[in-house]
Amino acid sequence: MDYLFGLKTDKFVLLAADKNAARGISVLSSDVNKFYKLTSKCSMVCVGEGGAADQFANYIQKNVHLYKMRNDYEMTAQAAAHFARKTVADGLRSRDGSYLVHFLVGGIDGGAQSVKPYLTYVDYLGSKYDAPYVLHGYGGYFCYSILDRLYRNDMTEEEAVKALKTCLSTLKTRFVINFPEFDAVIIDQNGTRKLGNIKTSDL
Repeated sequence: MDYLFGLKTDKFVLLAADKNAARGISVLSSDVNKFYKLTSKCSMVCVGEGGAADQFANYIQKNVHLYKMRNDYEMTAQAAAHFARKTVADGLRSRDGSYLVHFLVGGIDGGAQSVKPYLTYVDYLGSKYDAPYVLHGYGGYFCYSILDRLYRNDMTEEEAVKALKTCLSTLKTRFVINFPEFDAVIIDQNGTRKLGNIKTSDL
């Protein structure tokens, strides 16, 4: 049971994820970090079976860092997403086995004069979906209609965070599974910054 949230405007990308690690009906931990910083302006939030998510995300993270060391410039968010998607697709066709992961990649491409926020979702089959807002998990059943109503391409950071909190408040009220805490980050032209823990008990 995981919940991932991504929202893209014309200036920034907002990513959020729950902090639960669960197996079956048991919660194993409520303090799991699902974020992986790929570049100064790009992050991945990844979930999957067992240790698959951590193994896969670390592999992507280290290869993106290696790309910068070899070329003296960072990979774009779109290129990082394509590399990660291809890794999943290649895994499906190899004898080593597939990566049972789902992930969002968000970041900022372009220079100071041409900011290009980027957001995509990739599933365990390597299917890739670019959209202004994406959700993973059962929470999407409750929250897509909320974002259909609230989303604007020119949203401010405060409005985007308010939309996120509206979604989380709805999950708290309507969804049978309890998500006590969420991590969230905003990625803009100045880099990546954490918004800190969002506790659903405060909503």
